Order: sequence, then structure tokens, then C-alpha cells
Amino acid sequence: IKAAKRVVGRYLTTIAGRDLHVPLWIQHYNMVENLKRVAPLAEKAGVVLGIEPTNEQGFPGMLIHHIGDAYAVVRAVDSPAARLVFDAFHVQGMDGDLIRNFDRTRDAIGIIQIADNPERLEPGTGEINFVNFLRHVRASGYAGLVELEHAVGRPGADGEQAALSDLQAINAAISASE
Repeated sequence: IKAAKRVVGRYLTTIAGRDLHVPLWIQHYNMVENLKRVAPLAEKAGVVLGIEPTNEQGFPGMLIHHIGDAYAVVRAVDSPAARLVFDAFHVQGMDGDLIRNFDRTRDAIGIIQIADNPERLEPGTGEINFVNFLRHVRASGYAGLVELEHAVGRPGADGEQAALSDLQAINAAISASE
């Protein structure tokens, strides 16, 4: 919380490692109980604990890999300071069906992160149809944070400019359909 205040941040992404010697259900329970203890402090400080499921292929050994498990943790903590991080890259890699999973978890989402699958690069470099997904997000009335969390697939300033152009094209396509 102190670090968030220093950098004027509001969201703290929370992930947990898994202990292979302890049953998964006990670890999930302990994560919920620990977050319940921290949530009042986060509420008082005006920060949000973002519970993020991660892709098992890229982040082995983490406790939460599926969007449904992260959603269950957020609902069990039952605090406005505990919200779901809906990372398109991780959700697509582990569970697929972005739009349906977004709808299922919409009430608990605090942050949407954008990166394409399978390489965690800018939108348009992989399998995710970001025009359809983001059009659906916008139509849902979601007004929370949407952040880019991807690498750039092409090197140098030209690659960065191409990535920005691709993002502008996605935005234009979303806007054109409204």
C-alpha cells in the first residue's frame, strides 16, 4: 500500500505461488482468509487488490490459473477492494471463450489487461479478435481500467509505431460499429 501511494497507483495486482505439498483447496482457503485480512486496509487506503489468474504455460507454479478460480476468490473475499484482473492473454490461454468468460465474471472485474495470445504481443499478432472482444466490453457498460500489458513484436521505433497504428485501427473498427 505504501508503494502504491509513492507512485500514485490505485491497483495492486495480487498473485500467489502454489505449494505442491499442500492441497489446493487449503491454499485457496488461506488466500481468501489472507485477502479478507488485508482488504480493510486496502479499502481505507483507497487501493484495489487485483486478483489475477495466470497462464500455466508461462507462469507455472502459481496458485490461480483459471478465471473461475480467481472469480471465486474475489466473491469469497467480498470486498470492494478485491477485484478481478481479466487478462485477455491469460484467460484465452487457459480458458478461452473471452466474451462468455467476461460476461460470467463482469460483476467482479476491476481491470482488463490486453495482450494477444499465444506470444503476449500487441493486439493483432495472435488469435484473439480484439475488435469483437472490446466492442462487447464497451457495449456492456464496463467503465473500469483497460490497460495494455504486452510486448511489441517488431523491433525499434518502427515496431512501436506499427503497434500504435494497429491499436488505432482496432479502436476505429470498434467505434465504426456503434
